[in-house]
Amino acid sequence: MTDGLIIDSIIALSALGLICSAVLVWAAKKFAVMTDPRVEKVLEVLPGTNCGACGLPSCYEYAEQAVGGKAAAGLCVLGGEEAAEKMGNILGVSIGEMGRRVALLQCNGGIRCDDKFQYDGVKSCRAAALVRGSGKACIYGCMGYGDCMRACPLGAISIDKDGLPVVDEQVCVGCDLCVDVCPKGILTVISRDKKTHVLCSSHDKGKYVKSICEVGCIGCNICIKACPSEAITIKDNLAVIDSELCTDCGICVEKCPMKCIKSKGG
Repeated sequence: MTDGLIIDSIIALSALGLICSAVLVWAAKKFAVMTDPRVEKVLEVLPGTNCGACGLPSCYEYAEQAVGGKAAAGLCVLGGEEAAEKMGNILGVSIGEMGRRVALLQCNGGIRCDDKFQYDGVKSCRAAALVRGSGKACIYGCMGYGDCMRACPLGAISIDKDGLPVVDEQVCVGCDLCVDVCPKGILTVISRDKKTHVLCSSHDKGKYVKSICEVGCIGCNICIKACPSEAITIKDNLAVIDSELCTDCGICVEKCPMKCIKSKGG
């Protein structure tokens, strides 16, 4: 009797297993989500770093969104123009020439800016920013502890002898990751086409800036008077260049008494 119950139980369980398997197979076919084969092709041309610079959390999700028409092709800044062109060919869309971007540090202080006190904590910009501005007399200035350098996935940033991040424009692709980690908000991403920039972010009054920094903007208006394109204004004690009006003539660079306006390559 006992043996018979065991055999019956085995048969019943086997039958139940077959039924469940059949149901699962049917459900898999019935509710299967078909993956567009182009997703895998797009993934092959993406760098696979999942950096998030495209605005999506992973390369796979970006590929899915792009194939589905929910994200523009050519958003991968790490892949650059080459990846954009290949994506365009896969998706059958015209990308055109991507606007190349590069990171810019809007500070030229470093060792040329005075220290208010000696910071002796964790060598991190974010940590130092919590301690009364990190010790720099200029609360807007770069601290130079390299958070941006460590965040760059391509190794395009290094710290120079003046204690400032230097961007290798041949390597940088303008992914914004350094911008995101800068606690002072003095890193930005700009078009490579524009050459003239104010390398200062201070909004303090000119007299104080001049007393603590050799190369800070003092809002003297000399650049405004010198600019033939009327591309410069003073906003909250800081010179601001309108990139749409600026012709990169270089006159403001020559006239700036504090030498805080620079021309890339010059």
